[in-house]
Amino acid sequence: MFNTIMVATDGSQHGDSAVSLVKSFAQQEKAKVVVVHVTELEVGRGGEHPIAVDEGDILTKIKAQVADFNAAGVPAELTTRVVSLGGPAHVIAEAAKSVGADLIVVGSRGHSPLGAFVLGSVPVRLLQIANCPVLVVPPAER
Repeated sequence: MFNTIMVATDGSQHGDSAVSLVKSFAQQEKAKVVVVHVTELEVGRGGEHPIAVDEGDILTKIKAQVADFNAAGVPAELTTRVVSLGGPAHVIAEAAKSVGADLIVVGSRGHSPLGAFVLGSVPVRLLQIANCPVLVVPPAER
């Protein structure tokens, strides 16, 4: 049913939950996995240079997750993108379209509807704009 599954992760425990689910799901489906990580840039002191906090550590962790997919017999690759304005949802949707993803999987922080409205919600926005189904993995604390 699914040939290419994209999992979007920011390296958080919520992203880890999505990655974990995709690993078992991709094995069952014999699907290829594309892991996408979008670096959100913040303006540094004085507004001169964009910076990404702890990005090196996060990327190292995600590369290890991609290696784990491949070691488990699930063909996987990493794609990274950068966004400075507008949030990562559009970037993830475009990446999914460019690789022909049949499904996007993303973790959720579990914000209330008001919290998602105020703080923004990548999963909610993906549900609105993606060209393929979106599976949202709820937080484990529920």
